Amino acid sequence: MRAVFFLFLMACFSLAKIPTDGLVAYFPFNGNIENQSAVSLPPGENHNGVFVPDRFGNESAAISFDGTKSSYAEFPDDDAYSISTTGALAISVWMSPDTLTFPVSDDGYIHWMGKGTFTGTDKGNMEWGFRMYNEENSANRPNRISAYAFNLAGGLGSGSYVQEPVTVGEWIHFLAIYDTGENLIRVYKNGVLKDSDSLYDETYKVVVQNGDSPLRIGTRSLWSFFRGKIDDLRIYSRVLSESEILELYRENPSAGDSSGVSSSSRMESSSSSAENPDFIVAQSDVSPLRLSVVSRTLSVAGIRQGSNLVVTDALGQVLVREKIAGNHRVLHFPAAGNYFLKIGNEIRRVQIR
Repeated sequence: MRAVFFLFLMACFSLAKIPTDGLVAYFPFNGNIENQSAVSLPPGENHNGVFVPDRFGNESAAISFDGTKSSYAEFPDDDAYSISTTGALAISVWMSPDTLTFPVSDDGYIHWMGKGTFTGTDKGNMEWGFRMYNEENSANRPNRISAYAFNLAGGLGSGSYVQEPVTVGEWIHFLAIYDTGENLIRVYKNGVLKDSDSLYDETYKVVVQNGDSPLRIGTRSLWSFFRGKIDDLRIYSRVLSESEILELYRENPSAGDSSGVSSSSRMESSSSSAENPDFIVAQSDVSPLRLSVVSRTLSVAGIRQGSNLVVTDALGQVLVREKIAGNHRVLHFPAAGNYFLKIGNEIRRVQIR
């Protein structure tokens, strides 16, 4: 039985197999805005973006914008950012809004990322953009998140969207695929397909072309601005499969070494599971941490004061992120399932039955 739990722990913490084929840009925002893909791209410029903890609690591992006209990141034009270069573009990103009503919006919405500029002196450079609506807007689209493609001349575009309630501070995995081969725009939220629409139709007649506008994050055309956090932006020059999209959603880079398991997390099962069949926890004989449970309430003792605590579910959604003031913490789990605790540099798996 001890070996079974050990293998289960290893499997749960193995890193998702993140697709790299066709990866033309990767911005993890780990204290900088440098591209970490194998493709050489011109460096960008950070306009007052601040590096903050990511969805796993890792310090300076996501970028935050304050929603003002001076807060965004900009990357020079490159063919890698254009749909027309290969006929397909897939964009995977995590976003977390800090408000449901953005202070600098345009007609009730903001563009929080995209490639396109349309001003009095710079016309004919619209390509694509990600949009989020305010909670209240004249189109009655409360906090809709969408992906659009445009003709270079601008005007109305083709798009797909997610129309679901949004919570301030919630981390959302948003992925859009522009596919000229299938003539589709598809959007996914947290690994699930939410909408699919024609890229070209007789209403909007969008023909994607390569313009020379920069890629911007936190805005698109410098008209409206996002207040919130952005992380792990990846751009692919091809269509992604459903399984690849799930892998991107399930990514958990906080687990430690290249195998996805930090050395301190390679632990065996505690004998406490025999005493309580509703509770299984990975324990370590050398760690000062001690865990016990009554029903769905978990007590963690022996915590080093000031340690960071992150609790995630089996899909990587963060349930708790905090700095612990004392050396003891009580956690209440909402339902049966697998949960993961990261306390300082240690990771524990808890299975509530």
